[in-house]
Amino acid sequence: MTVSAPLLITFDSVWKSYGEGEACVHALAGVDLAIRRSEFVAIMGPSGSGKSTAMNIIGCLDTPTAGTYRFMGVDAGRLDRNRRALLRNLYVGFVFQGYNLLPRTTAAENVELPLIYRGVSARERRELAMQALAQVGLVGREHHTPAE
Repeated sequence: MTVSAPLLITFDSVWKSYGEGEACVHALAGVDLAIRRSEFVAIMGPSGSGKSTAMNIIGCLDTPTAGTYRFMGVDAGRLDRNRRALLRNLYVGFVFQGYNLLPRTTAAENVELPLIYRGVSARERRELAMQALAQVGLVGREHHTPAE
C-alpha cells in the first residue's frame, strides 16, 4: 500500500470574476486542483488562461469569487487580510516574472529582505542567504547587484 503525502493546496470549484454584467470576465471558471506536499507542479497555459490569477489566489494576494481554496486544510479564501498576510509570510514565496529585485541592493541583501520582515537575526539571515545563493549557483556573487 502506498501512502501519499497530505494535501497542501486544494481548489474546489474556484471561480474568479472581474467586473459586472456584460463587462464581467471569468478569469477562473470552476477550477479544481490538488497539490500534495513535496510535489513539483507547473501551471502552464496560453496568455489569458488564468495562470496569474490562480497564482495570486495560491499566494493569498487575491481571493476566489466563489469556490474554496484551502492551504494545509485551512480555508484561505475566507481569511481576513492580516491572516492571509501571515500565511503568505510564513509559508509562501514568489519568484515573479519581473523578479522585482532591488537594483542597488546586493544579491545577499535581496535574499535576506523577506527574512528581515520575519524577524530573523542578522547572523542567521546572512547564513540562510548564503545557503540559498549556493543552491542556485551564485557563490561568489553575493556582493553583486542584479545588474551585475
